[in-house]
Amino acid sequence: MVDLSTYRLTTLRTGDYTLRRGTRDGLNPILLVTPAASERAELVKRLEHEYSLEPELSSDWAARPIALMHFEGSTTLVLEDPGGEPLDCLVGHPLDIPSFLRVGIALAQALDRMHERGLMHLDIRPANVVVDMVRGHAWLTGFSIALRHPREHRLPDWPEIIAGTTAYMAPEQTGRMNRCVDSRSDLYALGVTLYEILTGALPFATKDPIELIDCHVARQPISPSDGPTGAPLQISSVLMKLLAKTAEERYQTAAGVEADLRKCLAAWEAAGQIETLDFAQRGSGLAPAAEFEERHPELRERAPAALLPTIEASTEQIDLGTVVRMSQAIASEIVSDKLIETLMVLAVEHAGADYGLLVFPQQGKLRVEAEASVDRGAVRVHIVRAPVTSAKAPVSILDQVARSKHRAILDDVRTLGAQPADAYFSHKPVRSVLCLPLIKQAELIGVLYLENSLASHAFSPARIAVLELLSSQAAISLENARLYAELVHENADRRDAEEALRASEASLNEAQKISHTGSWRWRPETGDVSSSEELRRIFGFETKAQASYDSFLGRIHPEERTSFERVLEGAVRERRRFRHEHHIELPGGAVRYLQVVGQPDITASGALEFIGTVMDITERKRAEEALRDAQTELSRIARLTTMGQLVASIAHEINQPLGAISANGTACMNWLNRENPDLESMRGAMARIVHDAHRASDVIRGLRALVSKSGPQLTKVDINDAIADVLALTRVELQEQGVALRTDLAPDIGFVFGDPVQLQQVLLNLIMNGIEAMAAATPDPKALTITSQAAEMGGIRVAVQDTGAGLDPATSDRLFEPFFTTKLVGMGMGLSICKSIVEAHGGHLWARPNAPHGAVFQFVLPNCGP
Repeated sequence: MVDLSTYRLTTLRTGDYTLRRGTRDGLNPILLVTPAASERAELVKRLEHEYSLEPELSSDWAARPIALMHFEGSTTLVLEDPGGEPLDCLVGHPLDIPSFLRVGIALAQALDRMHERGLMHLDIRPANVVVDMVRGHAWLTGFSIALRHPREHRLPDWPEIIAGTTAYMAPEQTGRMNRCVDSRSDLYALGVTLYEILTGALPFATKDPIELIDCHVARQPISPSDGPTGAPLQISSVLMKLLAKTAEERYQTAAGVEADLRKCLAAWEAAGQIETLDFAQRGSGLAPAAEFEERHPELRERAPAALLPTIEASTEQIDLGTVVRMSQAIASEIVSDKLIETLMVLAVEHAGADYGLLVFPQQGKLRVEAEASVDRGAVRVHIVRAPVTSAKAPVSILDQVARSKHRAILDDVRTLGAQPADAYFSHKPVRSVLCLPLIKQAELIGVLYLENSLASHAFSPARIAVLELLSSQAAISLENARLYAELVHENADRRDAEEALRASEASLNEAQKISHTGSWRWRPETGDVSSSEELRRIFGFETKAQASYDSFLGRIHPEERTSFERVLEGAVRERRRFRHEHHIELPGGAVRYLQVVGQPDITASGALEFIGTVMDITERKRAEEALRDAQTELSRIARLTTMGQLVASIAHEINQPLGAISANGTACMNWLNRENPDLESMRGAMARIVHDAHRASDVIRGLRALVSKSGPQLTKVDINDAIADVLALTRVELQEQGVALRTDLAPDIGFVFGDPVQLQQVLLNLIMNGIEAMAAATPDPKALTITSQAAEMGGIRVAVQDTGAGLDPATSDRLFEPFFTTKLVGMGMGLSICKSIVEAHGGHLWARPNAPHGAVFQFVLPNCGP
């Protein structure tokens, strides 16, 4: 028993196994191999297997086991330490050509001696080689999965174990070649090892196990002579021959490899380069495959499947290695199309089929999801997604399997006779058929259909057993892939919806900025308010943070806040829409006019909320104010224009009281100059003077009001008094134009609420238009009739009727348009201004023909009572 506690231990490598070197004064060094995970029983079992090979291992070419013991809580294999360093320490450190050749020769020599002992290593790689660069010697380690050459037709000891390192694995070790493993599999691994030492990289760079297996089986590596290292062509030839896909194309013995590498070394040492060499001697790489059979006569007849799974499965038992490998390959895929491709390739290859279909049930019908066929030795898979037809498969067999959920096997279609059971077989030569249901928890996920067109009984019981085991994993994986695809689709839809929502929100924010309109949602019960960025900008708040209900309310002008709160209370109480206009004051003193619109919204929980908008109407208000100013100024100009036409009348109205005042004043002076002044007469004259002064004052006051720039002064207006005031200004004009004035003013008709000056302007315009219309007319008599009376709905109607030329039907509908006129002079704004004034007072103005000739212009204003 070795006392390991007395050794100084140095860790050389970690991984599945930890390799340590033990040294002790006066004793030979040792190597310790310990599983990294001691609980993994298969790792311990492999150490036990390596220890069992001790009698067949030699210290000349192997690190021989000394003991298998328990140390530091783990099973530990103790080996002789031949000296040197693990070969993987040299990977990544380029060797010169002579050093590389010496390592290759030593390693080939060790392999040849192992094979002479009847052993296959099956895991040759740098980590399992120890080299002494000084002595030019190599030793093999890592015999944990090594096998003895079979001496008779029997199964290997552990058919269920999938072993070896994928990056160094020979094509026949992958289970994809219908070939058995033998000592030439070690030569392929030797080629990979030497390739890595020479170039610093593996022949195939991928780390994906499935892709790596495909590379070993079907792809050629880059020749070292074509790579960055520019290795000599002869050395590259040796390595590329070791990496041949079939064992027959490789070197047949390690001795042949050793011989050719020695020739390369001799040539290099002699000339510093390697010219064309003759590798045709016995024992060389070009020696026939018979050399291998002479070295191993026990393998002359076809050997059974060795340690790794193969497609040539035994009919006596299920190849568990194949099941595990295929299940892992299927379970590792989650993307539907890749999973289907993997499944079809594995199924067709393992079953020995040349055609296959994967069929899915869909809405009570069967649909071909994928089609697989063999083309030039490779399985080609095409995603079809089309209905099942008799041109693609035997529909009756697929229907039967789908309904019964049991497999269907036809060992030889030809035995069905001249009239096969399905029309599919009448146009396609098929010998063997296998149809398997894919079931998960009693639910049919799909149907796997396989056929062989050349051989009967192609689907052996062992192959069927493996496929049936595989079908359960396939059903689970297909269902998972379907769910994953749905999840991906849902996520994509969600991302699209989120993107659309973000785009919509961005568009909404931009639209709100352009229209100066913000949106809001308010819950009266809690006072919670959510608002858009534009609304917060309008109110002068920080746009990135929400503001409270009280903050919004506090911005409203104090004089309007109470009325707005009453509007909100009424809307909440009656659950109705509301609209309100008010203005707010911002911290800097700026004023904004707003229009608020809201409507109730009952949530799913029954809570009352309001949603609505706030529009900044400041610009509109300013525009309206500017429009009002412009209209006021335009009205004043129109009044001045009209006044210009009444100069004579105005002068008469002023001169008349002034003349009376002068006459009465003269009379008073005469009465005062008498010896006995006539006081009574003087008193009467003075009263007339005061009356005439008031009369002149009233005329002047009316004129000043008509030409002033002051805004509207709203008050109660007696419309009859307004008519009388205007007639006083136009009396002379009426007399000069020979127009007879008639008035019919209804007494006690009430008042209108408005601006007296604007209403007098309307009356003045209509009267002057009537006078002008009759001035151009020849018929007599000329008469202007003005009436006032109560109207419907509590209004007051005023009509101005003339006997002029009347209305032209062709232009009557344009009378109230701005800048439209039928007169030779004028701006065409009089009637338009009149219409605007009347409508601003809540009334309406219109015109109609007067029988037998002339026109009637009339307006109605609301009556505000006495």
